[in-house]
Amino acid sequence: MNAIAKIVMDGTTQVIRLPEDIHLDGQEAIVRQDGNRLIVEVVASTPESRVADLHDWFAKLDEFRDSPFMPEGRDQPPMPPQEAFFNT
Repeated sequence: MNAIAKIVMDGTTQVIRLPEDIHLDGQEAIVRQDGNRLIVEVVASTPESRVADLHDWFAKLDEFRDSPFMPEGRDQPPMPPQEAFFNT
């Protein structure tokens, strides 16, 4: 769904007024900027659901536990020679 939202100033804070037909449940949202796009994700409204979200996140990470992180290895130049911190 696409709609036009108004951007207004409220003191020194920028506010985006959503159209009537767009409604978000909750009191808080995570906002990420990707170029000219804003990505808005509603944060879980209760502590219990926030914990459940966290458990889901860790469970998703656990799916990759046995997968090698960088199977092809790292391709980086050798370290430069170490210089003395203090000239003595």
